[in-house]
Amino acid sequence: MIAHITGKIFKKCEDSFIIENNGIGYEVCMTKKQIYSLPLVNEEMTIYIFSYIKEEMMVMYGFRSALERELFRSLNKVSGIGPKLALTIITEVTIDSLVHSIERGDASVLSSVPGIGQKTAARIILELKGKLLHFLSAEQDSVSSETQSSVSKLYRDLTDALANLGFHKHRIHETLKKMEFTESMTFEIALKHSLRSLSDSGA
Repeated sequence: MIAHITGKIFKKCEDSFIIENNGIGYEVCMTKKQIYSLPLVNEEMTIYIFSYIKEEMMVMYGFRSALERELFRSLNKVSGIGPKLALTIITEVTIDSLVHSIERGDASVLSSVPGIGQKTAARIILELKGKLLHFLSAEQDSVSSETQSSVSKLYRDLTDALANLGFHKHRIHETLKKMEFTESMTFEIALKHSLRSLSDSGA
C-alpha cells in the first residue's frame, strides 16, 4: 500500500486533485476545503495516503499529516461511517474539539457536521469514547515540533544577519540566548530587539 506521495500538484478538481511523481499522476480524494488549502498547481508537497478498496476499485484519500490519517482510520471503523463521512468530520472539526466532545458525550459538535444526525453522533461517541485520548498528546507534540522548527530558523537567520552587520558570533549567541523567542515573533521585531541588546551591552 502507498503510505505517502511527494510530488508536484498537477491539477485540482472539485473533490480530488492529481499529484505527479516520476511522470505518474495519482488522483487523491479530499474535501473542497482541504483542496482549497493545498499549495498552488506545480508546487511540491507531501500527502499522506489511505487506500480504500471496494468492489475491485481503489480510491486514495489524502491527508496533510499522518495524525489526520490515523484519526480518519479510527472514524472509518465506526459502524455506518464510511470514508467520505469520516473525511468530512476531520475537515469540519479540529482534533482537539472532536476528542473532547466525544469524551464529554457531547453530540452537538458531531451533529453540526453535514451528514451526521443525533443518532450517528451518539454511535460515534459510544464506539470511540476513551479510544482517542492519545491524539491529544500527539497533536500537542506536533504543534510543539513545528514551533521549535520555526524558532530555530529565526535564530539562524538572526545569527547570519547580525554577523553580516559586523558583530562577533560569540557576542551574538550570548545576546540571543537571553532573548525569549515565540512562534509569532517576526524577523524584523527580533532583529530590533537583538540590535538594541547588543548596543546596550556595548558590543
